[in-house]
Amino acid sequence: MTDPLDPPVADHGLLDPALPASAVTAQTSDAAVVAGLLEVEAAWTQTLAEAGVVSADEARAVRAAADRLAGSVDLDELARAATAGGNALIPLLKRLRAELPAGFTAVHVGATSQDIVDTMLMRMACLLYTSDAADDLLCVD
Repeated sequence: MTDPLDPPVADHGLLDPALPASAVTAQTSDAAVVAGLLEVEAAWTQTLAEAGVVSADEARAVRAAADRLAGSVDLDELARAATAGGNALIPLLKRLRAELPAGFTAVHVGATSQDIVDTMLMRMACLLYTSDAADDLLCVD
């Protein structure tokens, strides 16, 4: 038997069986959060490239690394690692940087973790609000 004081990292919805099947849950899952964080990092680097702060090649490299990483993150491991810095982006950035060439510095330039997390959450809220899942979320018939 596992120690009840050492709970599992993931919540699989056992106490709310209707929630895991909802469209809202799919769009706000841990995997969606990771994909969203990586999307914002890649988009930020693209913005920096358009402003001439980093090169277009660097922006493409970040996009490719983010796309490779999006579906391969161990969510339990990421959640455990997130406790050290207070959010999942910090250990996710470490993984993203590991996907890039040694000495690569064009990722997360001029941004704070809070900038990226807040942007991802607002983007997620906007996407959710404009989707069919909004009816479920807002209890609209």
